[in-house]
Amino acid sequence: MLQYLLNLTCVWTIGILAYKLLFQKETYHVFNRFFLIGMALAGVLLPLISWNTTSVVATVPSTIKTHIIQSAVETKSQAVAVMQPHITSNWDYLQLYIYIAGLTISLLFILKDCLLILRLYKNGVKVEHTYYTLIETRQKHSPFSIFRLVFISNMNAYTEPEINMVLAHEERHIRKHHSIDLILTYVLQSIFWFHPFIYWFRKQLQLVHEYQADELQHNTANEYGRFLIMQVLSQTAPRISHSFFHSPIKNRIMMLSKSSTRYAKLKQVLVLPLLVVAVTFFSNCKNNRVIPIGGYTIKKNGDVATYKGNTIKLKITPPDKDGSTWADRPLTVNGEKVYSIYSDMYKNDVDLDTDPVFSIKDNTLKEYIFEKLKDDFDKLPDGGYNLMLGLGVVDTKGELVWYDYSSVQTLGVSFDDISKSYHHEFDSKVMAELYNAPKFAPGTVKGEAVASEFPIGGDKFQHIEVKNHHAILCQCTKYN
Repeated sequence: MLQYLLNLTCVWTIGILAYKLLFQKETYHVFNRFFLIGMALAGVLLPLISWNTTSVVATVPSTIKTHIIQSAVETKSQAVAVMQPHITSNWDYLQLYIYIAGLTISLLFILKDCLLILRLYKNGVKVEHTYYTLIETRQKHSPFSIFRLVFISNMNAYTEPEINMVLAHEERHIRKHHSIDLILTYVLQSIFWFHPFIYWFRKQLQLVHEYQADELQHNTANEYGRFLIMQVLSQTAPRISHSFFHSPIKNRIMMLSKSSTRYAKLKQVLVLPLLVVAVTFFSNCKNNRVIPIGGYTIKKNGDVATYKGNTIKLKITPPDKDGSTWADRPLTVNGEKVYSIYSDMYKNDVDLDTDPVFSIKDNTLKEYIFEKLKDDFDKLPDGGYNLMLGLGVVDTKGELVWYDYSSVQTLGVSFDDISKSYHHEFDSKVMAELYNAPKFAPGTVKGEAVASEFPIGGDKFQHIEVKNHHAILCQCTKYN
């Protein structure tokens, strides 16, 4: 959710800056209207669009290039870790309650306006016109319109030229279907009530609506401007409607006497590169990185390994008499002892008070990797698969600094059904996700964070089953 809000904010920021720098002072109101609507919706929808750009290349045998790649990925990993919330149940519930409270209040304000409009309509005197129904309410408010309804307080309060200006203005709103835009922005404002940018989009869109309606008085700008100024202190109207005297009067008067050049219209072509930038950087692009084969692996040299800039001292376990082999076990990370969750088995002198906890609630690291690579699993032939993930090690900062991963094991599927290159590519993707895994809450001993082991799959024995190119995690043990 945090990543979604960050992408939404970035798209809206691009839209706001582009509008203020390029379009706000121009008189191409139709373009401005749809630009504002488009950018508001783009911010909401683009982060929901998923697409894949993963490519796999061979590792370049250059220490300089490898260092650059590792540094770049490390930077991204740190950025993701900063954005990743530290999960606590109470905080989750508090956030939810605050959001629901804000949403409820926003919807209540809209409901209040709707009930006010309904009451004015019910009690007012109605006169049918060609494109709208005129309702004279005898209540104190400025003239306003919503959909095909025009509300006016008292017809006798205006001269005939003035009432003609008011009705022509409100009819323009109706013909341009401005109410649809307004309802849309109020729905978005209710959903994203906590985000200041949505209020800016709504206000700017309402101002553009007024510019479009004011265009009818271009030839009588002086008289129209004086009328607006005289009525500036009149009563307000419901917020979900178009009020005749809504929006900054000065801006409306200045826009009446202004016209944009043909050169100004050329600026509209800049929308295309803006859209490309927004789609490329702020849609939900899965695995949008080049994965160097072997670029994210643990480097071993005897009983010493290096990973993410850490040095791990290993205990090398010799093969059993029957030839069975066991995974190497980390003893220290950067000189600090690695505590085992299996203290009795490995005769640790101190038990962990708390085990490492993955920062994504109710998920194990194995489940996280499955979700990240779900599209890739869906492409595999039908059958069973297992990610051969054993123990991992989390340091005192909550970073994954070691993992035991051999490969993707096939269960009831022949290796011949999967190309060797794709198998290799798949392993590289798994290692990339491990490299970029979100942080953990580290294990503790006597209240102090320590480096410690943890089972990557948690206490669940899960494998992946693919049927009709749909992959699921399950705990079945029978394969057809």
